[in-house]
Amino acid sequence: MAFAAAAAGGAAAAPEPRLPAAHLPVPLVRQATDYSCGAAAMLAALYYWKAFEGPESELYPLLGTTPKDGTDPRSMRAAAERLGLAARLQEGMTLEDLSAALGKGETVILDLQAWSDPAAPPVKWANRWEDGHYVVLVGTDAQHVYVMDPSVAAGYGHIPLTELYERWHDYEDRDGKMWRNQHLGLILSGKEHIAAYPAPLERIR
Repeated sequence: MAFAAAAAGGAAAAPEPRLPAAHLPVPLVRQATDYSCGAAAMLAALYYWKAFEGPESELYPLLGTTPKDGTDPRSMRAAAERLGLAARLQEGMTLEDLSAALGKGETVILDLQAWSDPAAPPVKWANRWEDGHYVVLVGTDAQHVYVMDPSVAAGYGHIPLTELYERWHDYEDRDGKMWRNQHLGLILSGKEHIAAYPAPLERIR
């Protein structure tokens, strides 16, 4: 699926988003704090891969999540590996890469810009760097990507493809070293994942 084709419509309105039937059933996880979207996104992926059963806060020490810096994607990769998942960070990802990962059943955590202050002066997504946010990819179609967004409480979120490339960047400033990443994804896979979300009914004992 080429981004150029998706963007060719220019100002034309995209069709109403509809969650693909073959989406990954990643559990919905609402972030517990305004700085823990990375931990919440990781928790959702870990639940999906049956790699962890604890609450979000138990991941903070493992991920290095803090109110000042949030969560570094490199720490997320290391934590995933420690918990038994195959994990790799890839910069410069394309829509074709995302589709390929979904086709292999992999989960991809995207690091992008989202939920800017509505009271702030409008700034183009491409020029925003202070609204970094993590989401988990669950599906794509010709016009949208669909994600588990830890800031969305009741369902999955969506982003038009015409916006995705403009928003898909972030930075980390650790120990005086700046890393500006573009089109970064944390690609995860494991030995077993949940079959559905919500899961089948379970007898309460």
